[in-house]
Amino acid sequence: MKSKKIVPFIFGLIFITISCSSDAVDLNPNYPSEFINTWLESYEEDYGIYRPSDYTTFPESLYRQSYAFMINNECEYLVLSPVDAHYIEKGFWEYIEKENVINIYNPDKELFKKLKVTTISSELLQIE
Repeated sequence: MKSKKIVPFIFGLIFITISCSSDAVDLNPNYPSEFINTWLESYEEDYGIYRPSDYTTFPESLYRQSYAFMINNECEYLVLSPVDAHYIEKGFWEYIEKENVINIYNPDKELFKKLKVTTISSELLQIE
């Protein structure tokens, strides 16, 4: 009789353990402080050039990609909508120094975008 009660308990425990196991990305908290900024695409200069949002007055544009990298690996990025209803999405980011890559994750911590960094300074973020 006791074994009949223990079997569902064991299966329940296994289910909870499996469903609670985190598939969350272990974000790398080590990154150069220059990344912490809101970066706007400056395609007038060249492809892959991003400048801080307060760098200059950018010309009007139908769409200008932006990334806001914040401390604690939080970020916001502009999502391009096919019906011009662009919106800001909150997510997470990490910098992989060995590869010079910024990984941007959506709110569910699924990889949204990978940016290969070629240059970073307080006034320039350049990607490939």
